[in-house]
Amino acid sequence: MRRVQSNAESDSEVSNGSISLKNPQVKASSGGKGAQVETPAQPERASEHRETVKERAHERREAAREKAQEVTTVRGREMTRGDIFKFGGLIAFFALMVIVVILIWPYIHEAFEPGGTSRVIDDVRNAG
Repeated sequence: MRRVQSNAESDSEVSNGSISLKNPQVKASSGGKGAQVETPAQPERASEHRETVKERAHERREAAREKAQEVTTVRGREMTRGDIFKFGGLIAFFALMVIVVILIWPYIHEAFEPGGTSRVIDDVRNAG
């Protein structure tokens, strides 16, 4: 997106050929050529909005960190929630690897049979 400043100094955005005004408080007089457009200048309001968004994001990150550091008991052992989540990810990774090996087994099983490696080598040599 590209910002455009008009003669009336109003903020607008141009996206895919359509123009939308960011500030909907536009007043126009009923005159023809001499129509006046008034828009209040609000750069401080935009910076305040950015600061509040950053503050909310920071608060959410801090809350997530605090929640990850909470100690819980799993089957008699004390662990942090972050460690439990990491352990779950490790289990999911191993399960995914088992599924991948099961899916590609029909293509590689011949290499693990007696004399299979020499047959695979002969197939590769004769292929090209």
